[in-house]
Amino acid sequence: MRFLDIGSGLGGLLMFVGRERPNVTVEGIESAPLPFAMAWLRLKLTAGPNVRALYGDFWGHDLSDYDVVYAFLSPAPMAALFEKVKKEMKPGSMFISNSFAVPEVAPDEIIKVDDKRKTQLLIWRF
Repeated sequence: MRFLDIGSGLGGLLMFVGRERPNVTVEGIESAPLPFAMAWLRLKLTAGPNVRALYGDFWGHDLSDYDVVYAFLSPAPMAALFEKVKKEMKPGSMFISNSFAVPEVAPDEIIKVDDKRKTQLLIWRF
């Protein structure tokens, strides 16, 4: 199984998923140089061999090899991101958005997280 965090920042989610699921290939892509460098170093020092940080723009990154794509971005790119996800992801895969809906596309499932932010994970299956 392959997991991708789009806009992975400092790599906190990558470390968590990689530790909890050592049999999963966990990757994160980040376009901001400083957060990427910090995540890369942090992962090199503390994460297992199944976790890695990628530097770049997710718009140019092929999503077809991933089973799960996760995004915690903002409302602005969601419609365009969903079109990319829908076009590139394979049958049986899923897209998870942390808190931000895709305009006019109902998720297949919503998981409410018991946290201070009242986070919702919106899930679409393909």
